[in-house]
Amino acid sequence: MPWIDAADEYAKPPRLPKFRPGSMSTAAEVEVFDGWAEIHAVELVGEVLDLADANTVEITDSSLGRCRLVVHPEAQIRVRRSQLESCDLSQVRFNTVSQSRFGGCKLTGTEFEGRLADAELAHCALAMTRFPGTQLSRVLMSDCTLTEADFFEAALSDVAFDDSVLDAVSLDRARFERVDLRQAAQIELLNCRDFSGCLITGLQAQAMALQLAHSLGLGIENDLIDDG
Repeated sequence: MPWIDAADEYAKPPRLPKFRPGSMSTAAEVEVFDGWAEIHAVELVGEVLDLADANTVEITDSSLGRCRLVVHPEAQIRVRRSQLESCDLSQVRFNTVSQSRFGGCKLTGTEFEGRLADAELAHCALAMTRFPGTQLSRVLMSDCTLTEADFFEAALSDVAFDDSVLDAVSLDRARFERVDLRQAAQIELLNCRDFSGCLITGLQAQAMALQLAHSLGLGIENDLIDDG
C-alpha cells in the first residue's frame, strides 16, 4: 500500500551556518591568479564581478547582494558557507554548493553539477536550470519557480519544494529518497517512471492522476459522455 504516516519533516532540513556579514570585509576588487579566483570573507553589494579569466571561482564565508557574476561558460564555481541575495547567476556553472543560501536569485540556464548539499533556495527563478547527475542532499527550495528545469540522472535525498511551482520539470532517470512534494504550489513532472521516495498528499494524487498515468505510459479510454 502507498499510504505513509509521515512526520512534518519528512525530508531532513538543510544544516546552515549562522551568517555574520558584519564581521566581513567590504573590499570589492577580486583578482584572478593563474585562472583561480577567491571571494573569501567579504560582503559585496551591487557589484559586477568580472571573473571571465578564471577557470575556478571559490566563494567561501561571504555575502553577496544584488551582484552579477561575469564568468567563462566553462568556469567551475564552488560556494561554501555563503549567502547570495538578489544576484543574477544566469548561465553560471556551480560545481559544488554547500551550507549556503540563495535568496531571490535569477538562475536562468544555470547548471548545478557535482554536489548541492545543506542548501536553501528561496524566492528564486529557476528557468531551464539543469542538474545533470547532481547529488542533492538536504536541500530546501521555498517559494521558487522551476520552469523546464532538468534533473537528468540526478539523485535527490531529503529535498523539499515548499510553496514552489514545478512547471514542466523533467526527472528523466532521477532517483529519490525522502523528497517532500506535499507543500508544492504546483506540480507538473515529466519523463519519470519511478517516483519511489517521493511523498505527495491525497489531494495532490487526485489532481495528478492523469499526469501520472501519462508518465507511466497508460492509455486512457475517452469514455466521457457527450450530452450535446
